[in-house]
Amino acid sequence: MPRILFLLFAFFVVFSPLQAEEKTTDVFGRVTKMEEVTDDGVYLIACTLNDGRFVLLTNMVKTAANKLVGSWMQEKPEKELTYTNVTRMWRITRTEHGTVRITSAENGKNVTRVKNGNLGITLETANNSLSEWTLTAQDEETFALGDATSASRWLRAEEVTGNGTKGIYFDNYSSTSATKLILYRQGLSDRVGDKTTLEDGATVGLNSGTLFRTAEGAPLDLVDNELTNEAWAPDERVETFTFRKRDNECFVLEKEGKFFDLQLQTSSAETLWMMKNGTMTTVEETPRSLCYDAAAGQWKLLTTENGTATRPAVFATQPSKEIDSRGVLVLQGGWSAASLAALDFEGSRAADLTQISLPVRARSFLSSPTATNYPLFVAENAANAVPESWNFVVTEKTDGSRHLLRPTELTDKQPFFAERVFSVDESQMSLERSISGDGHWQTLCLPFPTRVPDGVTVAQLKESENEHEFALHAVKEMGAGMPYLVKTNAPGETTPLTIRFSSLKGTTAAAPASHELAGFSFRSTFDGSHVTDDTTYLLSHKENAFVHAAAGSRIPPFRCELIVQKGLKGLQIPRLKE
Repeated sequence: MPRILFLLFAFFVVFSPLQAEEKTTDVFGRVTKMEEVTDDGVYLIACTLNDGRFVLLTNMVKTAANKLVGSWMQEKPEKELTYTNVTRMWRITRTEHGTVRITSAENGKNVTRVKNGNLGITLETANNSLSEWTLTAQDEETFALGDATSASRWLRAEEVTGNGTKGIYFDNYSSTSATKLILYRQGLSDRVGDKTTLEDGATVGLNSGTLFRTAEGAPLDLVDNELTNEAWAPDERVETFTFRKRDNECFVLEKEGKFFDLQLQTSSAETLWMMKNGTMTTVEETPRSLCYDAAAGQWKLLTTENGTATRPAVFATQPSKEIDSRGVLVLQGGWSAASLAALDFEGSRAADLTQISLPVRARSFLSSPTATNYPLFVAENAANAVPESWNFVVTEKTDGSRHLLRPTELTDKQPFFAERVFSVDESQMSLERSISGDGHWQTLCLPFPTRVPDGVTVAQLKESENEHEFALHAVKEMGAGMPYLVKTNAPGETTPLTIRFSSLKGTTAAAPASHELAGFSFRSTFDGSHVTDDTTYLLSHKENAFVHAAAGSRIPPFRCELIVQKGLKGLQIPRLKE
């Protein structure tokens, strides 16, 4: 349909962030017409990716890329969406130029282009032309927010796979046609009672924003406990109930055989409750809403719209951890930001966080893993919650496929956990090796595929006619996990050269590989190993030859060993033939 610019009379609006004393209804109804977009509303802004994922605009800025983070859900809601995370809530206000500003309901900052007519958006407090957008109505009850200075650029989400910016982000993308956005307005619902969506038997607490009600009726702020899946990490100080459905709309809250009643206590008689516009409401002729009165510091049943809406919020199970037989630290249950930051990695080789929902406000670990090349595996839908300080992070999809989240540099001579393979982008993973400038060979194996960098020669061992010699075959690319020899191209240097090996697009090795030839096996190692028998030969840098390894000799990670028949005492490596 033709692009219709929504023009309104100009007026100025003074922004006020959502305050604790306001009623913050968490049911958002689908906006179906332009008249429902008003300056006093609070909105969720979303779009659908080509693969069907439903993505919400958040106020989290990816500073390095000048983009806003998108938070995605597997399924698109229909007419209504229940949501309480204020980082996803926006105001849409008109300007005197017939345009609109998109302002975070949490911090009052505007979605602002870094430069008109170009990629790059951020959040700024200033009201200027860079923060003005056109709002147009599209078909299928959708809308478009366009760059006010360019007819071919639109606010929308795309999945980005580049180095350092992998994820789903909103930006001022170019397109020949308007991008269809879906708007949901807070409180836009005409139901008598909302259909209950919580699972029967779930453990819940009474939640208002980030506050929970204790057994004494006092507020407890659990801002650290909010999880990315809308549940909360448990806290023993919160009064908890068992959620029991009574029909599609009504429920009771049970505690030790008693029920939460209209006096906000527990008694033997069942008291029915329902949800109305995201608020826990009485089933009375004149329904009252359970709200938190910030001024009084207590919960009340109110008929007027003041106080903060309260709802039953689900608690995850108790957090737990164990180290499995492969040395993987496996986490389960609900972990708060504080408890996750204090995680003890002692005795493990990797951490599996795929079975938990990350805290919304996850932060740096108080103590890092002892192993430098220590991978953290997280669920793909939690990638946006991963702090920048987490170094080596691999995301895992529901189908089990994995991908390196962002650029990672491995440390030479430190063990590498290879059992869970993952894909890498070009130059996304790297390792630096100090190589002697004397032109003598060293062994090398890498867990990722790579192109041979300038300044060095890399070769494979090959059979030759002389059984005590090896032919060498120079290569331009190295396979993941395969054993190789490496040397500098300009012998005679007195100082070692630091050479960076960077990944090609591909997949890591599931295990160190070996190159089998007649009479010997050339083997890689990622963990490092110790010589236990007399068949192992190691490359002597001084002699530029394989020599018999003494029992107990250690082979560092990312090196190779030669396993030969008993009785062979050393094999001279011939020069690489040009």
